Amino acid sequence: MDAEARRHRMDEFFEALRVLRMPAVVALLAVCLLVLPDQVRDLYRALAENLRKPEAATIALSQAAFTALTLLLAAFLTFYVGRHRAAMHLAKSSNPGQVLSSTLRWGPPLCGTLVLAGAAVGMFLAVRDVSGIATHVGADFERIIAEMRVAARHLTVAATGVAVVAILFLIATYSWQRWGSPPASPASTAFGRPWRVLCYALTAFLVAMAFFPAVSVPLSQHAGSLAIFLVFLCLLLVGLSLLQGASARHGIPFVLLLIVWSLVWTVLDAGNMHRITVVDRPKDIPPVSEIGNRFSEWLGARKDRDVFEGQPYPVYLVAAEAGGLYAAQFTAKILARIQDQCPSFSQHIFAVSGVSGGSLGAAMFAALAKKEATNAPWKPCKLDLAAEPTPGPLEKRIDRLLDGDFLAPIVARALFADLAQHIVPVSLVSNIPGLTALTQMSRGRALEESIEDSWAKWERDAKNPFASPFLEHWSPADAGPALLINTTSVEDGRLIVIAPFRATVQESGSDIAYLHANSLPETKDVTLSAAVGLSGRFPWVLPPAKVPGSPLALVDGAYFEASGLEALRAVRFALRPFELNGLIKLHMIVIGSQQPEGVATSGLLDEATPPVRAMLNVRLRRGYSVRNAFLDENYRQALLECPGGGMHSLNTTDGAGGGNAPDNQVRTVPCSARPEPQFTLEYERFNLPLGWKLSHVMQSIVEQHSRGRCLPEDLSTISKEPDAFSVAELFLKNKRSEFLVAFSLTPIAQERSTQLLEEFTAKCR
Repeated sequence: MDAEARRHRMDEFFEALRVLRMPAVVALLAVCLLVLPDQVRDLYRALAENLRKPEAATIALSQAAFTALTLLLAAFLTFYVGRHRAAMHLAKSSNPGQVLSSTLRWGPPLCGTLVLAGAAVGMFLAVRDVSGIATHVGADFERIIAEMRVAARHLTVAATGVAVVAILFLIATYSWQRWGSPPASPASTAFGRPWRVLCYALTAFLVAMAFFPAVSVPLSQHAGSLAIFLVFLCLLLVGLSLLQGASARHGIPFVLLLIVWSLVWTVLDAGNMHRITVVDRPKDIPPVSEIGNRFSEWLGARKDRDVFEGQPYPVYLVAAEAGGLYAAQFTAKILARIQDQCPSFSQHIFAVSGVSGGSLGAAMFAALAKKEATNAPWKPCKLDLAAEPTPGPLEKRIDRLLDGDFLAPIVARALFADLAQHIVPVSLVSNIPGLTALTQMSRGRALEESIEDSWAKWERDAKNPFASPFLEHWSPADAGPALLINTTSVEDGRLIVIAPFRATVQESGSDIAYLHANSLPETKDVTLSAAVGLSGRFPWVLPPAKVPGSPLALVDGAYFEASGLEALRAVRFALRPFELNGLIKLHMIVIGSQQPEGVATSGLLDEATPPVRAMLNVRLRRGYSVRNAFLDENYRQALLECPGGGMHSLNTTDGAGGGNAPDNQVRTVPCSARPEPQFTLEYERFNLPLGWKLSHVMQSIVEQHSRGRCLPEDLSTISKEPDAFSVAELFLKNKRSEFLVAFSLTPIAQERSTQLLEEFTAKCR
């Protein structure tokens, strides 16, 4: 074959790709989203698990059937649109070459088959993800691994079935394409008027659902994220086909113009469609004041101070790390478990600083504590080291509240209402009085609505705390903790904290600002769900939020740092005089993950990706650096204050106690330089997906981490895998941290403290 013939064949091949570019791009988009994200692969596992659970089988069966139907429909429409484009091109070609004809015959069936193949490969990869989790300790992990194997078998069967259907689909559609009789003069569009009207009506319905969250949230959760995406894919194929037909008739590139139009309106919108929904601040809520003043009120309102006479009153500050739904469940379950075992625990927590998923977990616990816990006389802990703890009443309620699908409402809002406002410039009228509800089209509202819906579904309160103003969630007389919700400013990269109090300039430094003190009018507030949603605005998945009447725009708190500890620095500084006076003993509880000691590397280095990779990795690494620095600082300070441990004399000074400390007194208090409790979640080893929906197996892994356990007496029962003992030590550490929290809430002498610690070490080696 000479060079001219080869060049002619290549020209024909690329001409065929140009003709089929639209179905090919849609098919590749489907493959990428059905295969690559860890979150999508966990959706396959969740669907397979729910089919085996009697209480969820009916809904899961309907969801699986709807997903399978939309998958087949998306594959068929991809083929059908490609077949129409090929027929139109061949009808205009007087003498098409062999390569062009063959590519146009094979192209549409292959594009449709790619959609099915993407789902099959995604399910196979989901099986591979869980099959790699073989490190286990004890019977509980054996049970989890058994569940993984059962789910893996179901997914393997399903993936094999989809692969077989893909092969049959390829054969059937190619046969239709090869031996069918396409019209000599095909219409300019693949879809007739009835189909177009149906698609228009369905699109309008799905966009309008954004304005009815009471219906749209449960409806999207029943459908599931996979089916919602496939429905969008079908409507996208119809829409692009219509635009291509119009382009062929009029010679105008309507698809390109639509893309440019949407980009222009996205820029000109300036964030108006993603504004924070503000509410009126209740008149009985006092102005946001300094941390020290609010703490003085809080400490004076504690009703169990009498039992700690002669020793510092234990006060807890909690940092809850980012991590989507797994961080929310880990945070809430740990705090709820300790509360179930120690009824006085929540009235000793002054503040919880949360980031992203940690904010959601902290807010769920705080709302339940405000509702159920009481600021009452001291009650002893019921911690039994000899027995594995069973979930208490508060922990069971946390399981219900967070065992939901917070992802599907986001997907539905993003693909329909939010996308529509990028095409139709509704922001032009969004500032008109009475039309501010158009901000409902923002996908940022969907997470907030799903949180509110979960509380309304299970708690059924007359007044939903997540739909109420943020400043109502805490008062100094409550037993629940104050929330510090971490966000990041787009303009200057500062940490913006949503809290019921504020720090002074000396306490906060220049890197921290407070939303209520710096950006919101005194008469306005945000809802609790909006505050949590602002902290969890994942990059690209959820949009930046604009504060009305202010140039401030906010994104996920983990942009600044992911541990939640930075916001607690100001609180720690403000409470320092109370601690120096011997009035209180501050305890830091860190709830987060474990960063591997080594530096992971792919061995590949190019010039394009390192800037983005470095920025993303620094964003994550900063949280670990802040955590380690904070803990080291806390531990060193404890060593300076309590040299050698035991009893220590503290000389109080005038005014150091914020107005509540007795002046010029020498107080002898027990103190200890023991490291603070730290609950660790190893998410990388167990492949926990970062998202807003978790399968049952992944929830069980979080459950095991939150529970902790002693090492078994017979160490031979631990798996012989290389990292089995490190897993055992991880759970032992979480168990020890739980014990340390319970012990520090018990007003006993230092000698008894040492004895109890020795007993714990003997039982939990």
